[in-house]
Amino acid sequence: MPSAVLPDSRWSALATALQDIENASRNPKNRRTDTVPLVDAFTNGAFEYGVPAELLERAVNVVSQANQLDQASIARIIKSLYPMENIPAHIIIKVVGCLGQGRNKPSLPTQALLLRWLILVYETLDQPSVLSRLYGVLFGFLDMLSLRAPLCHILSIITRRKHVKPYRVQTLLELCQSFGNEPHIIGLIRIYKEFYPDIIINDASKGRGSYFAHPDPEWRDHLRLIQENHAQRDSAFDRQPSGFRVKRVGPRRHKDLAVPEVHTSKVKEGSFSLEEIDSVEDFIGKLEKIELPNQMVSAIDDHLLQKFLVLRPSETAFKRLEFWLAHCFEEEMYQPWGSPIESGTLSLLLSNLVRYVQYNKSIPASALSFLQFYLPKWNGTSNLDAVLELLAFLPPQEFEDLRTFYLNHVERALLSQGIHGITTLLGFYSALLRQWTVKIVTEDGTSGSAINTSHSKAFESLSQHVDLLIVSLLSNGSPSTVLSLAILSFEETIADALTYTIEHPGIRITIPSSHVVYSLFFTSSLSTISRLSHVLASYKLAFEACMTHISPQGEGESNAPWLTYPREYINHFNGYLMDICNCLWRNRAFNQDDPNALGCLMPTSALPVLRRYADTVGLALPVIFGLSHSSTLCRLSIASFREMEDHASEEQDGLTVRHAGPVTQRTLTTLSEDGGLRTTWTEYRLEVLKWLDERGVTGITRLMSNTMKHLMKARAG
Repeated sequence: MPSAVLPDSRWSALATALQDIENASRNPKNRRTDTVPLVDAFTNGAFEYGVPAELLERAVNVVSQANQLDQASIARIIKSLYPMENIPAHIIIKVVGCLGQGRNKPSLPTQALLLRWLILVYETLDQPSVLSRLYGVLFGFLDMLSLRAPLCHILSIITRRKHVKPYRVQTLLELCQSFGNEPHIIGLIRIYKEFYPDIIINDASKGRGSYFAHPDPEWRDHLRLIQENHAQRDSAFDRQPSGFRVKRVGPRRHKDLAVPEVHTSKVKEGSFSLEEIDSVEDFIGKLEKIELPNQMVSAIDDHLLQKFLVLRPSETAFKRLEFWLAHCFEEEMYQPWGSPIESGTLSLLLSNLVRYVQYNKSIPASALSFLQFYLPKWNGTSNLDAVLELLAFLPPQEFEDLRTFYLNHVERALLSQGIHGITTLLGFYSALLRQWTVKIVTEDGTSGSAINTSHSKAFESLSQHVDLLIVSLLSNGSPSTVLSLAILSFEETIADALTYTIEHPGIRITIPSSHVVYSLFFTSSLSTISRLSHVLASYKLAFEACMTHISPQGEGESNAPWLTYPREYINHFNGYLMDICNCLWRNRAFNQDDPNALGCLMPTSALPVLRRYADTVGLALPVIFGLSHSSTLCRLSIASFREMEDHASEEQDGLTVRHAGPVTQRTLTTLSEDGGLRTTWTEYRLEVLKWLDERGVTGITRLMSNTMKHLMKARAG
């Protein structure tokens, strides 16, 4: 591992303090200052910021050999060795190499402290397998009384099936007889017994084996805090737990676990347990020889076991998991008061189950049964995130069943919570449709596979249901910005799903209601108009792609009869496109004379009133929503034109006249005659679209380019 880069004066001060300690440790005759301030400077800096790998190696070099420092100073230095990053293997080898008797060896109390430090930092080892390779060396020091307790603890952590040998079992039993059944030796024997149940422990030692508790949980918590802070300063540092090692939470949290840890009691000769795996290479090499753990429900909270079940699925394993979950949920369902307890155990169980479901993309049957019981009593706030994240993985099914068992209860709980509940509900529906899209595309849309029409119908039914819900929400007046964004996020989810119909026509196109389209279009939010335009462009491309697979009713044979669309249905959608293009591009707002134009469904009786209002502000009604005159786009359009004028001025050594705005076809002609910028009406509008596109407002450009015929030709050219 390359040496850590010392980023600032903090590490320089730490390095200086360590250098002084190194000098003081070599020859006490040259020591002119007290070592206590030196040790204080080092330990204080290490406690606050941690120790980089380079300084950690130097500090270990000092304490792992005989030196002239007093024992109290050495103990303080070792206790302050908080590694700022993962510890490289050669430092661990150096610590193990200092054990035992010898002239240059550190004192036995120092060796015991170093072993204790290995226990504290085990989770941060860069290569945990290094201790496994040194197992025989560590085991050989068990006859040293002062080192026996920490050695047994380390061995209990790293012991795997391959380490359990008959001669080692015999050695441990002899140590029990010789030293009076010491608790830590009994604890190690019990670890061995888990791999070899035939090991016999005499009655005198039963019950005396201690559980190897973490020696200093506060020290461990502070180490995590230091490394998290370092991770924020250095984005290259990765403190994510390994996905190829079983999860351990520490002894003090065992009583609070909702799900048991992975533990394998019986491992056959030639097989391995998941606890023995510590790398991806190890996992791949031993995959076919791994034994199932004691409780399969551990898969809910353990990434390694989840990977194992995906690569080696077992019907027996899944049944065992279902049985445990069913029993656990039953305890929550049938309490004395007849309702599930809002307990910490249920919250932990649901949050763990979410991670399992997200990995496996399916909900266990027992969880579905529990949700059907829980949702009618749900208040919409308890375990909100966990409940919705689980429901987002509901499988496509008959819509009436879906609504009866789940959706009605969710809507009842959330719609009563105001705008926050409404946006949360729409976010849930977006997540649900997103998962259904993945299922349809991956399972039904693969080459050569038959399309599951029930999945497509379920998608269509849910889309229509949410569309009606949105219409009811918009019926109360103009939508707020928060509501508009939530609605657009849902519409974008459907639009993204429809992009897959280009190659896999497995999703029926359900266009949004006209009330939704026009309510969103006639807003003062530029992002809303742009995102809506982007959605409609996606719908248009999906229709065009679908036409290559199917034909409208009455126009020949169809390759996908369940995806046929009436001509009136397609014309209605084309009306949306025509109306928006009339407003933005053609300056013909509310026109109903063009083919398919709906006039934004504006009642004929309202048009004279709108014209009179437009006359009062000096505008014509047809142009009031165009690029130049729209209250949302006018400032951007004139800014674009100003840039055009600036570029022309640089090329022509100045312009005689500049446009005052707003730009129209007539004013462009006048401007050109008076010595101003020479450009056409079409060129101006294209430049506005390009200007918007360059600044992230891509939806309008995309819609115009895919709808207006002359823009299609320009884009193709």
